[in-house]
Amino acid sequence: MPGSAKILPTSDYYSFIQTSSNKAYTHLTKFKMKRKVGALEKVEADLTNLQSKIKRDPRSYKDDFSNQYQQYQSFLTLFMQAPGSADEQGVVSLRDLIDFVSHVADCYPEITSDFPSDLITLLSQHHAELEPELREKVVGSLVLIRKKDIIDSST
Repeated sequence: MPGSAKILPTSDYYSFIQTSSNKAYTHLTKFKMKRKVGALEKVEADLTNLQSKIKRDPRSYKDDFSNQYQQYQSFLTLFMQAPGSADEQGVVSLRDLIDFVSHVADCYPEITSDFPSDLITLLSQHHAELEPELREKVVGSLVLIRKKDIIDSST
C-alpha cells in the first residue's frame, strides 16, 4: 500500500516507522511516555537522594536527617502499639525509613544511639507478626550496622 506506515516494534519508548512509498525514508520516533510514579516510590527516591547527600556532607543535612529520624520514630511507635493493625503504607514507610537510617546511622551516632536497640526490640517482641519483607529489612539493617561497627557482635 503506497503511503501507508508500518510500525516495527523495538521497545517501549521507540518505534521505527517505515514508509512503504519511500524505502530509504525511515524515521526514529520517540514516544514520550510518562510513567506514573506512586507516592511511595517518590518517597523512596527522595530518601535515596538524601542518603547520598548525607554521605557526602553530613553536617549540611543534619536537620533533614533529624526530620526523617523523627518520622521513623513515629512510625515505629505506632507499629509497636498495634503491630497487627498496621496498614500496608505504614509498613512500607517504616521499612524504607529503617533502610535509610541504617545506611547513614554512622554519620549521626548521637542521634541514632537508640536505633540498634529499637530494631532488636522490634524483632524480639514482634517477630511473629512482622511482615516477611519488614523482618528481612530489620535483620539486614542490624547486619549492616554491625559491619559499620555501630554495634558489637554481643549485642
